Amino acid sequence: MFTGYTDQTVDVFWGIRFNNDRAWFAEHKQEFQDAVMTPTKALAGELYGWFQEAYPDLHLNVHISRIYRDARRLFGRGPLNDHIWFSFQNAIENRGEAPCFWFQVGADGYGCGAGWWMPAASGVQLRRMLDNDPKRAEKLLRQLDAQQEYTLSGPARSEERRVGKVCTPSTSAAAARS
Repeated sequence: MFTGYTDQTVDVFWGIRFNNDRAWFAEHKQEFQDAVMTPTKALAGELYGWFQEAYPDLHLNVHISRIYRDARRLFGRGPLNDHIWFSFQNAIENRGEAPCFWFQVGADGYGCGAGWWMPAASGVQLRRMLDNDPKRAEKLLRQLDAQQEYTLSGPARSEERRVGKVCTPSTSAAAARS
């Protein structure tokens, strides 16, 4: 049962950010398991159960990231990520080419959303359609702006193949919940 993240969760992630090496992590691995992985697995499990019950035809799998970075992609950074994420992807499609729902928690906070990492050709076609029909895109954005629960955000991408935006709970919606 997910009971929430604690201040220790944030402390562990900041510890990783400032001490990003395997020796430090080995000494703090149990803290990481207790403060980060246990609640993350609980949250992923509960949300997965909800998705399965609400949308059984989606055939979703849950994927929880690892703390260790891919050694092929360190680029001068330490071996550890300062965040953990999980996602729900369609079990039938290739994980990178299908839209997914995701949640991430780390040193800087948390985020959630839906999108593609590497969209298939149909996703790129959707982006081109919106680029070629700006009135249609503006209508969709007005509809999004009219509601208060989610905001459309994300880094600008210069590469056309990386299509997708991040939908996160808006500040007003988050404030209303607290």
